[in-house]
Amino acid sequence: MLLVNALCKCGKPIAFDGMCYACIRERQTSSGLSETDNSIKKLATRLQDTNNRIKAYSKQYHLRRIYVIDFLGRECIDCGDKAEYYLMCIDHVGSKDFTIETGIMRGYSIKRLIVEARKCVLRCITCHMKRLYETSEYAEAIQLRLIHNESNIMSIRSL
Repeated sequence: MLLVNALCKCGKPIAFDGMCYACIRERQTSSGLSETDNSIKKLATRLQDTNNRIKAYSKQYHLRRIYVIDFLGRECIDCGDKAEYYLMCIDHVGSKDFTIETGIMRGYSIKRLIVEARKCVLRCITCHMKRLYETSEYAEAIQLRLIHNESNIMSIRSL
């Protein structure tokens, strides 16, 4: 049932939440913050909490990754280079249950990461990229393209 003659405590017609517009404005100014300001303050608090969680997560990620790289010897298996941890790649040899990077990002226990790391070798980024190139279909595609381009050049020259 709609109350047609409902009045605020000051005697004016009710606009919202049992108060007239003047009383709503008065409540907002007396609290020092408008509804918008309260919303912005809550949002800023949530963003700060999110930033703190991201920083803590990032710190845990890097600590776990350093731990696994130290476990693997921190030396490239191909060239023997002892580069910084961010220049080292953890490369699986044989079967794997999950990638080490995925396990680190998902927060797997150190014990579980070490069990999986025993199936891995450590390579510097340069050796890792060379190995990927040599063992991938990309190398075959490049060779086929070079052969194809040479045959096109030869056919153009014969014209």
